[in-house]
Amino acid sequence: MSSPQRPGTKRKSLLRVSLLAPASVATCVLVLQAHTAAQDYLIEESTDYTSNGCESDGIGDVNAVTSSLRTALEADSWSGNRFLNPNSWPHDVIEACASSYGIGGTTPNGLDSTFADTRTLVVFAGHGNQGRLTFGFPHNGSNCRVYMEPNMRLGSMAGNDAAYGMWLSSITLKVSALPDGPNWQWLRQQFGFNNSPSIGANEPRDFFNATSSADNSDAWLNQMDGNGREPVVLTHSTTESACWALHDSARLKADVTLTPRPGGPACEAGQPAFYHCYEWIDL
Repeated sequence: MSSPQRPGTKRKSLLRVSLLAPASVATCVLVLQAHTAAQDYLIEESTDYTSNGCESDGIGDVNAVTSSLRTALEADSWSGNRFLNPNSWPHDVIEACASSYGIGGTTPNGLDSTFADTRTLVVFAGHGNQGRLTFGFPHNGSNCRVYMEPNMRLGSMAGNDAAYGMWLSSITLKVSALPDGPNWQWLRQQFGFNNSPSIGANEPRDFFNATSSADNSDAWLNQMDGNGREPVVLTHSTTESACWALHDSARLKADVTLTPRPGGPACEAGQPAFYHCYEWIDL
């Protein structure tokens, strides 16, 4: 479905789609917990993919893009961590509640209940693929690829405090594959790309700063438009109308809807059906 171009944009084709994501066939157990809004973040960034044990895909090094984002977050009273290269571990974003989510090595369980799923905003920068994040260094003998569907459950299960995911990587939010790994994340919104983008060093910062007055969706699409890129914003909620209402109102820097998404499943339980809606620039 297409929609009119919003004022002030320069988009070739702006598409808005909403779909009902099917519930898992597993028994669903809801976790209803009270959450408070928090201004905290985790940034995982890989720029070095040379001779570290993660070059099996023939991928090269990339530029750093999150240093100024961290500065902007801290200036706005957010707190958190930015882990770079050997300090950025695949297990930081992997579900901690059971070893079945792990990716091998001597640390079979994830560490998201200590790191990613204890923060409102989770950012990954580096190489990626469809529903996948590729780290530049393994951790304790693990491999470097984290697949969202089998490995990650941000916003639910152990930790369950993450609300937003920013994937500064190639085709992690591939539109033709939705629903896919990203829909297993119990997040309010995810920001990513339908193709392989080049990203400037200050663009993630500029996106965050723009959310002081613009909603997250407009800020992401406006900032990441151009240079042949196809930015995507994916939003989740209980009904179609609620999905679009959140999609058009949430603002990170303005502190609008920073609380985690409620009602996520307990450890290894299936998800209830929900709506996801997304907007992307189709070139």
